[in-house]
Amino acid sequence: MSFDRQIATAELAPRAFSLGHRFDHPLYDCFYIALAEVESATLVTDDAQVLALARRASLKGRVRPLAHFEPRRR
Repeated sequence: MSFDRQIATAELAPRAFSLGHRFDHPLYDCFYIALAEVESATLVTDDAQVLALARRASLKGRVRPLAHFEPRRR
């Protein structure tokens, strides 16, 4: 995997702040979820708090536990 571009936090901030405020969750986690949404990507994490936020926010399809991660085969 390569990282070929950057996304300004200003672009992610409205969604991150919305999630943080609505679910009383730390913003740094919310920025990761907002980025996954903008990029139509899946956030893979072993962080129980992020997984709980995804459940509460009905974003389970956007966030997956590391234990269930299967890398793509080439």
